[in-house]
Amino acid sequence: MPSTRPLVVVLVVALAGCAGGPALTAPTQPTETVSLNGDDIAAETATVCPGDTTDVTVVARNASSLTFFGWTRTDDVTVDWESATASPSFDYVYQSLPPAYAWSDRQSTVSMTFTVTVSENATPGTYTTQAYVWHDQEFEDNSTTDVTLTVRGETACA
Repeated sequence: MPSTRPLVVVLVVALAGCAGGPALTAPTQPTETVSLNGDDIAAETATVCPGDTTDVTVVARNASSLTFFGWTRTDDVTVDWESATASPSFDYVYQSLPPAYAWSDRQSTVSMTFTVTVSENATPGTYTTQAYVWHDQEFEDNSTTDVTLTVRGETACA
């Protein structure tokens, strides 16, 4: 079981901005494999209907830690951060919202999967969060990508 530690670098992480390489086009179905295609981080996209639950995977290279910055419409989308899984397993979880997941040693490649639930009354549209991979323990070198969830309207879900 990974240890939990309070997050003391929240300000550093929050102020770091969106530095890093460009986001790449990810698969449209969450069951497909995420490919880095030369980038340092990539994420699946998912298309769901209101009331659906889906798993989303983020893959990163040269990772010391991985974190996310909230969905644009948080009332409609809920992420189960506590049940997130990673390969290799993370060593620490820094308790923030959302949490930051860290490894004692930089990992050549990591894959993290988390579950997203969309409310029954979710407004159709695109929901986006940012995934950050930190390449160092000092939180000075990072790459970022969008994690995108599209909620279909009633007619597409019928």
